[in-house]
Amino acid sequence: MKVVDSGYKIDLHIHSICSRGKDKGKVAFNTVENISVLAGKLNENGVQICAITDHDIFDYDMYSALKKYETLATSSIVKVFPGVEFSVEFQGDSGTKVVHVIAIFDDTDDEKIRKISSYLLNEKNEVVYDREQAFSEEKFLSLLRKFDLDTVLIAHQKSTLSTTRPYKNDAKSVGEARFSEFVYTDYFEAFEFKNKKNEVFNKSFLNANNMVDNIRFITGSDCHDWRYYPGIDEHDNTDDFVYSYVKCLPNFRGLVMAITDHRRIKTNNSFFNPTATYIQNISMEADGINYEIPLSRGINVIIGDNSIGKSLLLHKLTGYRKQQDGPLTKQVVAGYNKYLKKNKIEIFTELAVSEVFAFDMQGEVRSKFEQEKIKSDDFLKVYYPTAINPEPYKEKLQRKLQQIYTYLEEKYAIETLEEQLGRFHILAEDTDQAESLSFVGIVAMVLVYNYGHGKLNIL
Repeated sequence: MKVVDSGYKIDLHIHSICSRGKDKGKVAFNTVENISVLAGKLNENGVQICAITDHDIFDYDMYSALKKYETLATSSIVKVFPGVEFSVEFQGDSGTKVVHVIAIFDDTDDEKIRKISSYLLNEKNEVVYDREQAFSEEKFLSLLRKFDLDTVLIAHQKSTLSTTRPYKNDAKSVGEARFSEFVYTDYFEAFEFKNKKNEVFNKSFLNANNMVDNIRFITGSDCHDWRYYPGIDEHDNTDDFVYSYVKCLPNFRGLVMAITDHRRIKTNNSFFNPTATYIQNISMEADGINYEIPLSRGINVIIGDNSIGKSLLLHKLTGYRKQQDGPLTKQVVAGYNKYLKKNKIEIFTELAVSEVFAFDMQGEVRSKFEQEKIKSDDFLKVYYPTAINPEPYKEKLQRKLQQIYTYLEEKYAIETLEEQLGRFHILAEDTDQAESLSFVGIVAMVLVYNYGHGKLNIL
C-alpha cells in the first residue's frame, strides 16, 4: 500500500545519445554506459519521477537501464516512465508550424513498450517521417493509436504566453486561434516551461484572460549533457531552473490525475500542511497477526461488503463516543466488543475527543445535503469560542466618544465667538523713545465662556 505524504519532484524532459539525429554532438556523452552519471545527478537533485524523451526515437535499453534505479534504496528515483519527444507539424493561423510534443506512456505493459521503436523506425533504422524532419498531425495520432498505450501529451511553451514572438517549436507558434484551440479542447495535458519568470508571466496572462483553470504548466530540464544536469549543457545556468512537484501516487494513473489538474502541480512542495493533525496509521491485530495500515493526509476510504465491520471500526477508533444522536447504547457497544473478541481482533488506535471533527453515518450525510446544511457554520459552530458580550466595551467606547464630541462642540463655539469679536489697531508712534507705556481710559475685556450654561460673560 502506497501513501502520498509529500509532492514528488519531477523531470519528464531529458535527452540521451539517441537524440543525435537532431542534436548531433550535444548528446554524445549520454550513452547507456554513462547512465549512472544521469542517475547520480537525479539523485543529487532529489528527482523522484523522470523520463528520457529523445527526439522522435525510443530506446528500450536506455529506458530500462535508468528504470533499474527505481528499486535502489540509495536512489531518489521512484518512477521512470517511457517517453518520446515528437516533432509534429500542425496547421497554424498562417501556415504549418512544427511543435515539439513530449509523450509520456503508461509503463504497466512492458511488451507494448518494447514495440514502440518498431513503429518509429523503418528497416534502415530511419525515422518514418512523412514531413521534413517531422510528423504530420495525422501521422502522429496514428502512431499513438498503434502504440496502444495510455499517453500524456506535454507541449513546448518555453516563452511566455503574452509574447508576440514565441520560440521556434513552441505551442503558441501556431498562432492565437490554434493555440486557443489547444487550450480549450485540452489537446495537451500540460505546457512545458523552463524559466521561473515565465510561470509568473503566464499566470498573469491566464488571470487576465480567464483561462486559469484550463491550462497546466510543468517544468522540464531539456538536458542534453548529463554531466551538467539540470542544465541543458555546460553553458546553461542551472540556478534558473525550478522543478515542478506533483501531488499523486507514483504511477501513470497518478501522473494523469496530477497533470490534468493545475492544483496538483506546483513549483514548490507545499501540498500538505506539515502541522496538520492526521492519523498516520491504524494499528490492529487480527488472529494473532499485527497490522499497521498507513493512512494519507486528506480523504481515506474504507471499502467492504455490508455487515463486514466498517462502522464497527470507526466506532472503535472514536472510543464509541459518537454524539450526533447521543452516545451508543450499552447494548450496541457490548455487541461490538463481543464481535471483536469472537474474531480475535484488537484495534489499538483510538482518537482523542479533540481529534474527532465529525462523525456522520450514511443517512446523516444524505440528510445534511438534502437539508442544505453544508455551510461552514453548520460544521464549525460547535468549535467556535463563546461569544464575547460587547456591552461593557460598548459603554466605555460611547463615553469616550461623548467626551470627544463635547470637546469639539465647545471648541467650535469658542472659535465662532472669536470670529464675531471686533478688531482695532494700537498706534505705536514714538514708542522707541518712551521710558514706559501706560494705558489711560482703556477698558480691558476678558471673555469667559461659561461651559455649564453655554453663556459668554464680559468682565
